[in-house]
Amino acid sequence: MSANELLRHYFELARHEWISENITGLKPSCIVVKTTQDCNLRCKYCYTEGGSKKRDMSPDMVVKFFDQAVIDNGSPMTCIFHGGEPLLRPKLIDETIEKLNSRYYGPRIKYQIQTNATLITDEAVQLIKKHHIGVGVSIDGNKSLNDHTRYYPDCSSSYENVVKGMNKLHENGISFGILALITKFNVNNLTDILDWCTRHGIERMGFNLFTPLGYGRDENLSADQAELIRNVKKEIDWLIEHNEQSLQSGDKFFYEREIEAMADRVLRPQGYGYMCKSIPCGAGRNHLALDVDGSINVCDCFYEMDDYIIGNINTQSLEECLKNPIIAEFQSRSIDKLKGCKNCDIKDICHGGCPGSNVLFMNGKEGLYTKSVICDYFYEIYNYLIKKLKTERINPVLLTHAKKGDKDEQICCQ
Repeated sequence: MSANELLRHYFELARHEWISENITGLKPSCIVVKTTQDCNLRCKYCYTEGGSKKRDMSPDMVVKFFDQAVIDNGSPMTCIFHGGEPLLRPKLIDETIEKLNSRYYGPRIKYQIQTNATLITDEAVQLIKKHHIGVGVSIDGNKSLNDHTRYYPDCSSSYENVVKGMNKLHENGISFGILALITKFNVNNLTDILDWCTRHGIERMGFNLFTPLGYGRDENLSADQAELIRNVKKEIDWLIEHNEQSLQSGDKFFYEREIEAMADRVLRPQGYGYMCKSIPCGAGRNHLALDVDGSINVCDCFYEMDDYIIGNINTQSLEECLKNPIIAEFQSRSIDKLKGCKNCDIKDICHGGCPGSNVLFMNGKEGLYTKSVICDYFYEIYNYLIKKLKTERINPVLLTHAKKGDKDEQICCQ
């Protein structure tokens, strides 16, 4: 490196440090990178249709994206390797991180990976440790529950290999969380899944709800809303009881991402935490998804939906992409603007649900402008949390981290 190049490098580093200390985030900083479209499983609901295509990302393309994403961006950067199954391409991940770490902004990027854990080999462990990658494991509960939805192309069970991968992570001192999808198959077993997690040494998890995209587009997998309400209330009670016991014994608490985020809104509705439980949400503001072909999606939950692709990093600058009007549509959302929400007695607490889920279930952009398709669920659960936190005045730490920062963001279960 020449003297001029070295000087320019240190100037950029100093500039970047100044920005991080003096400028709030002006660009999305939580980026889901589609490592590969390939996958060794064929999960019944996979929204990316993992394995139906084989194309991989280009490390240079990812660097090109981040080179532009860091400019005038004061937020810490998070790069989440997603798929498909990202651990099908460990060398690709390693090369990408090495290239990013060689940039002046490299030290500011945190890395995460969402994996099905069937490929947690010695090589994968070495990769995770080398780059301090946060790990989220996808599994839907015990064997009987998991086998309904998560299996190999020949429909054989993935469960034993997932647990084997989890055990290897534990053996190597690698902390991880669990991400499970609630469907009609496991909605009545939420507390069983929590018990299963604690038996397997897991301290944090997240429940997602099924959406009809990808392989799940023509599947009837949604949980009955009344059953969902009943069982999530049981989940809240489980969390309170478990963490009360942990408070007395000095053991570690257990947190579930969605309940933690909703409890946080009850406690500080004007605050900002998990971006999927804010209104407007983080789509285009805090979060973007970068696909293998360079296309940029306003949110990963709209995978390969043309109306929500804001541009392509191979043919446009990120600045141009961020001017796409769909971002303004997402960021103009407020409870008072959503049809059916204006006169609700908990509107100052409720986040209005995921607009992506609404669009998918309503088959169109009208979903951006109306109350959630599971409005009854949010109304009941928020009121149940209000009862626990405001009326019964339970210790808030039983449901949410007491020291959670204003800019905490989670995609995979970290």
